[in-house]
Amino acid sequence: MRLSVESLHVRRAQHMVLRGLDFAAGAGEIVGVVGGNGAGKSTLLSAVAGLIVPHRGAVRLDGRRVEGSSPQSMVRHGVCLVPQGRRVFPHLSVRRNLELGGFVCRRKAGAESRVADFLDRYPRIAARRDVEAGALSGGEQSLVVLGRALMAQPHVLLVDEPLMGLDRESTEAVLAHLRELAGLGMAVVVVDHDREALASVTTRTVVVEDGRARDMERA
Repeated sequence: MRLSVESLHVRRAQHMVLRGLDFAAGAGEIVGVVGGNGAGKSTLLSAVAGLIVPHRGAVRLDGRRVEGSSPQSMVRHGVCLVPQGRRVFPHLSVRRNLELGGFVCRRKAGAESRVADFLDRYPRIAARRDVEAGALSGGEQSLVVLGRALMAQPHVLLVDEPLMGLDRESTEAVLAHLRELAGLGMAVVVVDHDREALASVTTRTVVVEDGRARDMERA
C-alpha cells in the first residue's frame, strides 16, 4: 500500500502547523521524519491517522482519499499509529496488552495466532508474557507497543519517537523490528530525534520545517 500526502494544511490552536506539506511512503519503505521541536512531525502522523482533521489537502491510500476519516476507520483502512511514550496498559499482562490490539481494531479473528507469532520472535518478551507490562524495561515496552499495533495487521505503520530514552541494545532491537516489518511489505514512517540511529534503517529521510517537508538529501 502507498501512502501519499498532498498539499496538507493542518491548523492547531489557530496556528497553521502544516502548510502545503507533501509526503509519501510506499510498501517496503522505512521513511524517517526529522525536524526541530514543534516543526509538525507528530502533527503529520496524527493527521494521517485520523486524530486531526486537516484544514485542506489530501491523504491518499493507493490513490483513494481518506483524509477526515475517524481513527477507527483509518485502522480498518490499514493505517496504525504507535504514539509517543510507550503507552502500555501497565497493570495488564504483556499477553493481554498484545491481545487488546486485535480487540480495539475489531480484528479478533486470528489474534491468538498473531500474539503467538510475535512471542515466538521475541523469547525475551515471551518469558515475561504473564508479567504486568508496566514492570518491563523501556525497550521491552517499546516492543510490546509495536507488537500490539501489529495485531491490527496494518499496511502503513506510523511510529512516533520509538527510540526515546532507550539504551543502545534496546534501540537496536526496536530498529531491527522495524526493518523486519518493512521486509514484510509494510510502509513504515518513523519520527525520531536520533537521526544517526534512524539512518541505519531508513530508505530515506525527510525534514519537516516551516510546515513543509523536503528530502534530507536535498538539504
